[in-house]
Amino acid sequence: MLFSKRNLAGLILPLMLEQIIMGTIGMADMLMVASAGEAAVSGVSLIDSINMLFQSMFSALATGGAIICTQYIGKGEKRQANLAAKHLLAESVVLSMGIFLLCLGFRNQILNGLYGSAEKRFWNRR
Repeated sequence: MLFSKRNLAGLILPLMLEQIIMGTIGMADMLMVASAGEAAVSGVSLIDSINMLFQSMFSALATGGAIICTQYIGKGEKRQANLAAKHLLAESVVLSMGIFLLCLGFRNQILNGLYGSAEKRFWNRR
């Protein structure tokens, strides 16, 4: 047997916990604005989809990095595994800061481009 149940649990439990936390954050956001009305809940739901996109993107990046590191570890090249982990961390920080700065600088254009007519459509249905 390649991995014991304990080894697999050590890998699976953090992934499950991450998914639970991601889902709980979305629910908590909606619960906080639920008293503000239907439009507020819809707004949070629309923005939460963008948040989920970025979370999925960084999860995929982490998974790819973990695969590369485990391949190096499997070959017995721990120095290369450490170097790959350092590169992954640096790339994650640079990518997240770049996305942050883009979103901060172009927040109005992004929101108007994606959801500019959302409020108009909501009010026209009434």
